[in-house]
Amino acid sequence: RALEDMVALMEANSWQVKENPLVYFSALAELAMSAKRQGKYDEFFRVTNKMREKAAVLQTSRLEKDKIKAVLLGNYSTQLEICEETGDFPAGEQLIPEIQAQLEENEKAMSTKVLINLLLNASVIYFGQRKYSDSLAWLNRLLNDTRHDARSDTYRSAKIFSLIVHFEMGNQDLLEYITRSTYRYLYRKDRLYQFENILLDFMRKKMPR
Repeated sequence: RALEDMVALMEANSWQVKENPLVYFSALAELAMSAKRQGKYDEFFRVTNKMREKAAVLQTSRLEKDKIKAVLLGNYSTQLEICEETGDFPAGEQLIPEIQAQLEENEKAMSTKVLINLLLNASVIYFGQRKYSDSLAWLNRLLNDTRHDARSDTYRSAKIFSLIVHFEMGNQDLLEYITRSTYRYLYRKDRLYQFENILLDFMRKKMPR
């Protein structure tokens, strides 16, 4: 309730929104995330639409505008996650051209964490649509980006997901190399999870002999 009350107070005194736009948008973003965590997707999209409408008309400095755009791009990633959770992959795919346009303008303003989550979610959406080449293209953007932390859980998930995408594409000529490369990467980590062991074993059995 505290965030809702703060947002309501700022909106009732519009000068506060103009004076503290980053506080306002950060509060809206947290309200949207809270709605998502509770499965209140209608509320999530209501708050998301409000964020986009306010961002379109609010006059801010260049620095503030860039930071607000970064918040909105993080929100796109959450929208894709909702599409994945609900199985609405077509709706997620419709968002991706808009996301691509925003990335071309604002990628440098994004944190690495937000960027790799966005790239992975876009890849998952295309995979859900059985558009494996597009899925791989977004995934490779993540794996080839030197700014990410190769130790992160998201990067680890992307390495595993890459195996699955290549398998679905029938890339048998690459699968052996990628499987071994992924195994070496995971082996250097603290541990191999059971699912990872099972998947790698499955891939090894599918390799040409």
